Amino acid sequence: MNPSQSGESESYSARSPIRNVARTFGCPVKNSNGGLPLELSNQRAHDESCWQAPRYSRDAASKSPCNYYVRYRHKVSRLGQFPILHTRCGTVNAWKKVEGVLLSHYHSPDLEAARVLYSAFAAHRLSGAAVWPMIVAPPGSMKTDMLNVLEGQRDTHFIDQITPNTFISGQIERPGSASKVPPGLLHRIGNTGVIVFSDFSTVLAMPPEKRALILADMRRIYDGGLRKEYGSAPTRGPREWKGRITFVVAATDAVDRAYSIFQTLGERFIMVRCPRADGTAAALAAMRQNRANAINELKTAVQELLAAVPPRLEPALSNTIAKRIAALAEFVVCGRTHIERDGREKEIRYEPQPESPTRLSQQLSQLAKGSALLDGRAGVNAQDYRLAQRVGLDCIPATRRKLLEYLSTGDESKVAKMPASTRCYAEEELQSLGLVSGRGSSAGLSTVALSLISDAELF
Repeated sequence: MNPSQSGESESYSARSPIRNVARTFGCPVKNSNGGLPLELSNQRAHDESCWQAPRYSRDAASKSPCNYYVRYRHKVSRLGQFPILHTRCGTVNAWKKVEGVLLSHYHSPDLEAARVLYSAFAAHRLSGAAVWPMIVAPPGSMKTDMLNVLEGQRDTHFIDQITPNTFISGQIERPGSASKVPPGLLHRIGNTGVIVFSDFSTVLAMPPEKRALILADMRRIYDGGLRKEYGSAPTRGPREWKGRITFVVAATDAVDRAYSIFQTLGERFIMVRCPRADGTAAALAAMRQNRANAINELKTAVQELLAAVPPRLEPALSNTIAKRIAALAEFVVCGRTHIERDGREKEIRYEPQPESPTRLSQQLSQLAKGSALLDGRAGVNAQDYRLAQRVGLDCIPATRRKLLEYLSTGDESKVAKMPASTRCYAEEELQSLGLVSGRGSSAGLSTVALSLISDAELF
């Protein structure tokens, strides 16, 4: 309820303004960390005794109660600033607008995949691990449109091609040709930025030597630093970079055919798989679509969404959701581990040890916090966890995931079209990874898998 609804005047004083504002907007008085319930633009003001009574002002452009803003005058402010207490309403409405644009211009859009993408983008503002999303979808599945509307965002850089010298260049400086612009991409970006690459499949299709160099560079970039040495004369630009980069990429399902190659990256990316659009209905919708209007409206909606994200807000993660994410990460890293087979006999060469779930758990928790940021919330909720759950399961190769879902739910449709040999290989691989026991008609989930599925609330 806002002041006008309660019969009070537009300006009023109170003995405890922070608590009154919390009651007005239906928020808890304190968050899980004991701090203020809402995000303040002046982070130094954490004591409610430092604040005078609030003044309510209404957005003249709208009559919605969601457009109330609460302003306080800080007693010790040297610059006479008026910190703004952000409400959730603006950010929630901004996401609804994005959904509305997608539904009006595209046939059966994957709204969850769009939220994953923009949550990962918003998570770049958080401290901690970066989130690198990869949208995996067939050609013509609007993945490029969802990426292109990010153009113009602050510290966002679009690239169409990567070479081994893209990130740090070994270009030799020639006399009289000095330039103030560094030749390497990372030094042009600085210590923080987002790189958008709309066709990562081209990297996987490169000759093995070049591909290995690029993937090695990306692995180091994710970890926060990259240094190169060249056995030549002094290069024009610096040879070392440190910072925080978020990669946002798209690819086709060729990623699955090159899964062993992709794993050499050390699984820095998280995946979200978009289904193929429905045949003739999608074709008819595409013919009727005004593409220019669709892109312009989507870009405007996404810009408003990201502009409404509260600055310096770090959503809290409850112990309950943290435990679910931990179980989900352990389940996923076991399910996605690559199994190397003999090229002719298809025998498993060795039983691999799955990666540690530490990196993936960080990524999934950051993604959930990014989703909370899109709604302006100070804590991660069940909706955010479901988004992390979708991404985690999408990181498992499609064949294995379908088999795990079948063994968990008994839904025959998951494996009805799966060739017998493919199912046999998947069962054998999951058995070696400890998620499945038995083969053929006696195949079932292992005790470990059942425990993780229960803890993560999967399927």
